[in-house]
Amino acid sequence: MNKEIIFLNNKSLTDLLSAAKNSLQNSALTCTESIRVTFSYSAKPIQAETVLDHVLNKLDDDYFLYIPAENESNNTVLAWGTFYLLEAESQNRFKEIKERSAQFFTNVTSFANSQSLQPPSLKFYGGASFYDSPQKNDTADSKWKNFKSSRFFIPRWEIASAAYGLSISLCITKEELKNNTSLFIEADRLESILKNIPSGSSSPATVSNTIYPNADKKDDDKFKLLLKKAINAINDGIFNKAVVARQKEISGQKPFSISEIISSLKKDYKDSVKFAFSINSLIFTGATPEHLLTVSDKGKIITSDALAGSYPKSDNLTINDLTQNSLLNSYKNRREFEYVLHSITANFEKMGFSVNDNMPLKVKPLKNIYHLHSVVQGVSKNPIHILDAVSLLHPTPAVCGTPKNESQNWLIENEDLERGWYAGPVGWFNSLGEGEFVVAIRSALIKNNFATLFAGCGIVKGSDAEDEFLETETKLKTMLNAIGELK
Repeated sequence: MNKEIIFLNNKSLTDLLSAAKNSLQNSALTCTESIRVTFSYSAKPIQAETVLDHVLNKLDDDYFLYIPAENESNNTVLAWGTFYLLEAESQNRFKEIKERSAQFFTNVTSFANSQSLQPPSLKFYGGASFYDSPQKNDTADSKWKNFKSSRFFIPRWEIASAAYGLSISLCITKEELKNNTSLFIEADRLESILKNIPSGSSSPATVSNTIYPNADKKDDDKFKLLLKKAINAINDGIFNKAVVARQKEISGQKPFSISEIISSLKKDYKDSVKFAFSINSLIFTGATPEHLLTVSDKGKIITSDALAGSYPKSDNLTINDLTQNSLLNSYKNRREFEYVLHSITANFEKMGFSVNDNMPLKVKPLKNIYHLHSVVQGVSKNPIHILDAVSLLHPTPAVCGTPKNESQNWLIENEDLERGWYAGPVGWFNSLGEGEFVVAIRSALIKNNFATLFAGCGIVKGSDAEDEFLETETKLKTMLNAIGELK
């Protein structure tokens, strides 16, 4: 666990940096090599995509953006620059990341300005690919080559927007704090930028790009044949469910604006988590309705979304009422959902957690689609690290199938795409093993004016290939509508 926070009463980030520097020089404080300085202050929340416009669009730094669903209490986070990086490519990637991160957490000294405005905990941000090792479709010039099997980082800079206001955090080495005067200039510049952004302002929610699909009907027909192949495999008893994915290549008339995309997703997908991960100017972004796992209370409470089964949403309210009732009573969709619910519950119990029996089945409405949804919660006296839980849960039947090994092997042999981080876990964890990971669906990989959009559909006994294809078309609209106007 990282050391206790040292609180110093200062009125700005640059003053706090100076006080931390003096504290190191003038006291008997035994300081670790890594320093974290956090300045918190009361203010109206600033829109993260606006900060993205004002700060990151002028920089070449890698960044991570995380915007919780509207009804969640989590902080909006914008983190950039890499202070400390962890990558792992092995099948034990989550265990390796956990062990190496623990070494880092024990060697950090934190300074902050306010005990009443408690600074957010130090976190690793990152994610992992769907598969734990390279697959046959992966190539040397893969579009995912910068996104390793697992990649987590401690950001150099982090802005967290909470109910009380804002916090700005900076991670530096002890030597930098002592000798690097440019840090103070950089901190002063950032504070000035934040103070000059009008509270509540945001980028326009309308996208200004014109987009063109690069695919043709042959790609659609090929995917429908794959769906029929999956249905035949189920009928032959090879597995009970497989989640088959496709991609759609899109070109923009001009480079895509991530701030415009995020602003559009915020407007249309308030109940989804919005995320963006940029590595070497390659951006993976999306708006996912599915939480893989949240771990709280020092690892003693775990929560997951059981989300599966879907019907398209209409503009007609009367039709939508009928659609929701039909979804709740659909044998095929209920079966698809039960596979997911059973898997999550069984894995929670395997980890030693007592599962809450009160898990009402509801319909989760999104802009274009309805899903069956339940929240699964488990409690245990014996804490678990979130990365251990992610390792066991991922991939769930919601994005892979069941049984896991049989459906996953079939996908590896038959899917004609690189999943990369699509449908993988994306999120954060802290020194207590707490954290949150979402499932990176309804997502796209973006480079300049080119985008690859991803969508999948769950195939079970009774599935119809044409219906499932149309389901992926509906899911693709999440990102399609956010990146531009189709021509």
